[in-house]
Amino acid sequence: ARLIMTGAPPGQVDADTLRLIGHSADGAVVLERAEAEGEVLVLLEDGRYSGARAQLELDDQGELKSLVLEEAPTAEFTMQRSTGVATRILSKGRGPLSVSISDAGTLFTLAGPASAEALGEELKILAKGSLQGAIDREQTHATILARERVRVLQGASRLETDTLEAVFLAGEAESADLFCEGPTRLARRDPTRGLISLDVQGEADVRLNDANWQVLTARSVRIDVVGPDPLRVTAGLIENLDLDTWTFEASEGVTWAGLEGEGSSNRARA
Repeated sequence: ARLIMTGAPPGQVDADTLRLIGHSADGAVVLERAEAEGEVLVLLEDGRYSGARAQLELDDQGELKSLVLEEAPTAEFTMQRSTGVATRILSKGRGPLSVSISDAGTLFTLAGPASAEALGEELKILAKGSLQGAIDREQTHATILARERVRVLQGASRLETDTLEAVFLAGEAESADLFCEGPTRLARRDPTRGLISLDVQGEADVRLNDANWQVLTARSVRIDVVGPDPLRVTAGLIENLDLDTWTFEASEGVTWAGLEGEGSSNRARA
């Protein structure tokens, strides 16, 4: 069965079974809500949603304002980059998945365990708790908020934290900004340096440009390098740490220890 919606946003619902509920007004039938069961697929202007069951709520104009999907639901958004390249962000989890639509864009909440994948960037976000997402109507700005035992995976890099906000912006390069709250651990296995790890007790802001990870700021940090040239650095503040070029600025009670000795200072740069 198929339901075609011609409002704003336009879309359609495909399912094995559709039940439509409405009322009569001025000789016409006004649709209030719809219930769908069996391989439900909802296609809207900004994305596609799936699940085994769905409930759709419509406003007085017959336009879709919210939907709830159950049993392993998914939500997939497409972001348009300025270069014309699209990035798909796919979220899936135990559910239910609640979606609300307004003039500002689309919001969703997905009960976990749940995951989100930025498929163009091979980036995966895993959360024991819930995922909340938002994408603007122009499809140029998307945010994913992940809670409880959050992990971020991309290639040889791993990040673990309590709460994560990931922001994806349209631009020339595919990139994401990660804002971490609570104790955070970032680890990466470098073919030259060995295992690099950062343990952060304060907040941390990380920027991903393709496979390049940069720690813009991190507070109460310990850096460990286990490999041919072992090193440990501690600092109250680390800025502009590039894990590819191994450059960074450290301040606020800096200490270091390695093969060449150890020392301390108020500020250091590598």
